[in-house]
Amino acid sequence: MKITGLKTLSKIDIENKSTEVLTKFDNRYFSSAIPTPLIKLTKYLEGFSIKFNFKANLGFSDSGHRLLGVYNWTKKTILIDEALQSNEAKFNFTLAHEIGHLVLHRKLKFEDSIENVPDTDLDLLDRAEKSRTTKDWMEWQANYFAGCILMPKATFIESLCVLQKELGYRRIGKLHLDNQPVNLLDFDNVLAGLSHFFKVSKTAVEIRLKSLDLIDDTRYQTQKLKSIGDSIKRIEF
Repeated sequence: MKITGLKTLSKIDIENKSTEVLTKFDNRYFSSAIPTPLIKLTKYLEGFSIKFNFKANLGFSDSGHRLLGVYNWTKKTILIDEALQSNEAKFNFTLAHEIGHLVLHRKLKFEDSIENVPDTDLDLLDRAEKSRTTKDWMEWQANYFAGCILMPKATFIESLCVLQKELGYRRIGKLHLDNQPVNLLDFDNVLAGLSHFFKVSKTAVEIRLKSLDLIDDTRYQTQKLKSIGDSIKRIEF
């Protein structure tokens, strides 16, 4: 698939764009820590002649993956598969992903006059390190936008601090993660709390924490050191 017009956008660029959208939508939004009112945002976008259908029957891709969402460039329409009605977290992320296509990619041009590129569950995965093709980068941009719009930086950090205080943590503002069971449990409690508050999956929360450098994760270092230690012991014996 040939795509022309895709801009090179950094995380900061996408963060700024999502903040711009939210500010224009409601400039009072950042006055308190509240989850993004996504449905109200769609009503705002309808004022720009954008159409939404949350009960579409999108079917499956040629590879057999369920189609979750579509942004139709020519008809300015966002479609979400009706199967997501029962999964709020996946519905929210898919809708935010498609809004990302609308905001970031509405001026792109596709070969053979393609009107839309349907998104499957594979397109909504965290794929930054695996991005290779133009479409891969396009999907990464929409994914990162979704995280920014659903969990705005300032709101997200404030909510993390409030939750940590409620849970009785001594260190506030960043997570310190290692292989100790108590710390792993604390980490899961934070993921669960933020997931419930922002109405997204725990995976989406963890990705957002990492993207904002809010996790001091030494699990890999600990495992690597243990592996080196075991190797030394084998050599000694």
